[in-house]
Amino acid sequence: MGNQLNLLTFRASQTKSMHRIKVDNYVSIDASDTVGIGTSNPSKDGWVPKFALLISAEQTINLGRSGTTIREAIHQQLPKVFNYKPNVITIWLAVNNFN
Repeated sequence: MGNQLNLLTFRASQTKSMHRIKVDNYVSIDASDTVGIGTSNPSKDGWVPKFALLISAEQTINLGRSGTTIREAIHQQLPKVFNYKPNVITIWLAVNNFN
């Protein structure tokens, strides 16, 4: 995942329009990938905090929980999303549906 994130960071840093977007609230829906499982410092090294830094999000709301399936995300995470009035939402699901 680190190489993919670095590639994403490189491409986004080359895109001047990314710096014109004002992101007040960024919300992420996901499972363990969002939580930062596998990193030594999930609150800093996970892809959600790195992406939030990249887009200069004022507030980051990470609704991800380990083991979440698509059905669980629809019923547990999705209803909460719009309470935060997000400018940006990322969704990274499906892995747990195949376990």
